[in-house]
Amino acid sequence: MNANLIYYGLMAFGLLIGATVADVDLAPVFGLRHRSAWTHGAPFPVAFYFLARLNPLLWWFVVGLLPALTMHLLYDCFPKNWAGSANIKFAPLPWHLPGWASAFYIAAGAVASGWAWLALIAPSWRLW
Repeated sequence: MNANLIYYGLMAFGLLIGATVADVDLAPVFGLRHRSAWTHGAPFPVAFYFLARLNPLLWWFVVGLLPALTMHLLYDCFPKNWAGSANIKFAPLPWHLPGWASAFYIAAGAVASGWAWLALIAPSWRLW
C-alpha cells in the first residue's frame, strides 16, 4: 500500500474527528458540561499540537484535525444568544463565564488551534 494513501487517510480521518472533537464534553462519561473550558479553549489544540510532535502518523492525523477544530470553535463563537449552554463552564467546578468572556475564550481557542496547525505545517511548506 502506498504510504501517501495512509497519510492522506489519517488526515481525512482527522478532519472528520476534528469537526466534533470539541463536543466530547457532551459524553456523560467525562462529567463535563457542554462548552467545557477544557475542550472549547486553547488547552485542547495545544495538547494536540504536542501529541503531533511525538509521532509522524499522529502528525498527519492532527494536521487534519486542527483545521476542523478551528472551524468548529469559530462556529461556536456565534450562538443564537450568549446564555445557558452557550457559556463556557469549568466543570467539575461550579464556575462559568459570562457571554462576552465566553466569546473571547472560544475565539482564543480558535486562534490557538489555527496557530498550532500553522506551526505544524510551516516547516514542510517553508512558511517561516
